[in-house]
Amino acid sequence: MPATLYQEPRTPAVTEPHDTSSDQPPSSSSASCVIKLTSDIIKQTIQSARVLVTRVVFSKAAMMCLRKQKRRIIDRIIEESVPQFYGPNAVFQSFITTAHRKQVANALSAKRGKMIDFAQEGVTTAFRLFPPRGHTSPPNEFHIARVSALIQGADPLLFMHDFYFDENDAIIVRARFQNPFVMANAIHFVWYWGNTSFLDTASSKLKAIKHVSCVAGAATHCALYEQGGACIDTDPFGGRAHHTKFKDILAAVDGLTGAEKDDFEAFLHYVLAVGPSQMRGNEDTSTSDSDDSD
Repeated sequence: MPATLYQEPRTPAVTEPHDTSSDQPPSSSSASCVIKLTSDIIKQTIQSARVLVTRVVFSKAAMMCLRKQKRRIIDRIIEESVPQFYGPNAVFQSFITTAHRKQVANALSAKRGKMIDFAQEGVTTAFRLFPPRGHTSPPNEFHIARVSALIQGADPLLFMHDFYFDENDAIIVRARFQNPFVMANAIHFVWYWGNTSFLDTASSKLKAIKHVSCVAGAATHCALYEQGGACIDTDPFGGRAHHTKFKDILAAVDGLTGAEKDDFEAFLHYVLAVGPSQMRGNEDTSTSDSDDSD
């Protein structure tokens, strides 16, 4: 949906509305031309915003956790979701409430939650956290040691790389930041769950898929971290620690130079090329998925 331009009223500030708006038709003040949205239009706007907020996952703000930043971005998403028939220069009476922000933020959490679900369900197989048959280490000791090597060793982002275990169970890296499990998670999110419209409308598809891949990486780290103790303790995805890990991964891939940078960009092109193979027949699932956040 194209963005709607907004202008701040030049007349005295409009008072904040209550959580429930009047059902009267839209009207404009003769003095300020400020439009008061009806409750039906506000409801439609919030429903649209719960879909549009998925766009955030394709940006560098994908794992935002600071309250002021989140409020600013959520408010902008809601404002852009107002129906377009009012015209590009329409000015609206303030209508966004805390309840509206919560609905849209919950929709974003539900979208990102699909990536942590994917990671939690597949991490034990993808990273071979079970000891081979006949191995002398107890299962708990084995997966704790393996997780420690992947996320707490000399390279804390080792889990993001394409690697294999040799005959001595040593980790051999083939290519940095090209882990196939992380790639599959990003592809699943974009194509299987029908979020391709946000990729198609991004100013740079390469940057957009990079950001989604970094979210998938943060989700993978979260799932591995949960496996790092004798008991599996699930950790809600989206907090400050996950924001920090997302930023660490993004900074690391943006810091690649020379041949590694070229190889990583070629890898992103590869993801864009193979991703559509996972698109479902009923590709448009974004609207129904947003209902999961209630």
